[in-house]
Amino acid sequence: MSGQTMRQYVSVDSIDDALAKVPGLGGDVVEPKMEAAGMGFYAVVRDTEGGEIGLWQDTSQGQG
Repeated sequence: MSGQTMRQYVSVDSIDDALAKVPGLGGDVVEPKMEAAGMGFYAVVRDTEGGEIGLWQDTSQGQG
């Protein structure tokens, strides 16, 4: 499995609000908000140590 990575995702109430906080906390947005058709939105951010984590906002229950 060389070259493969695993990414953890955390659920957020508002992906827009979460992404707005990233630069002020010293992080970077690696992948901007994107839609997973009919299910929700996701994005990827990087922390000050270079670690990446995914953000997930579920819209399948009528949210968003």
